[in-house]
Amino acid sequence: MNDLNLTTRIDGLFFGKVTQRWNGKELSAIGKMPVAGRHEINEFGFVADEQADLENHGGHDKAIHHYATDHYADWIADGEVPVGTKPAAFGENIASFGMTERMLCIGDTLRLGTAVVQVS
Repeated sequence: MNDLNLTTRIDGLFFGKVTQRWNGKELSAIGKMPVAGRHEINEFGFVADEQADLENHGGHDKAIHHYATDHYADWIADGEVPVGTKPAAFGENIASFGMTERMLCIGDTLRLGTAVVQVS
């Protein structure tokens, strides 16, 4: 087994709270806000982050949502999101630059501080 040392620029950490959205009935925690400092991670993700739909978000296999900041320029250029859209628009917990699906595969493990996480 070979260990590959990848490093990336972290553009932000983002957490959200469950709130009523859109029609006043649907619950969501997609509105992630920037946070600073160190944060505890357990088997369900960042302890301070919430998810409203635990069937499709959160849980053991979807505990932390990472999204590559690299892709925002393409979304903007394609007119899919407005100019000026910033990280956390897709509800990600971690936004980074330089770590895309071109270098990560399902099953890869990464160290986040003292936590070890696996791409799923």
